[in-house]
Amino acid sequence: MNELHSRVSRPLYTLDHIPMLGYPEFSTGLQTHVRVLRLLAYGFVTLGVLLIGSALGFQYLWQIH
Repeated sequence: MNELHSRVSRPLYTLDHIPMLGYPEFSTGLQTHVRVLRLLAYGFVTLGVLLIGSALGFQYLWQIH
């Protein structure tokens, strides 16, 4: 019972480290997928910021000339 209570009281960001349905290989695969998806999300956010920044920079340069 204590083990179940300690799992329930964990913060949300550790939920991807909980073994799912007693299958450790599934849990390891899930952790890998979560990491890959997180990296992809950070990459898309960075790409969006760069695109917006470059568009604003070109607009500023276009108005100067």
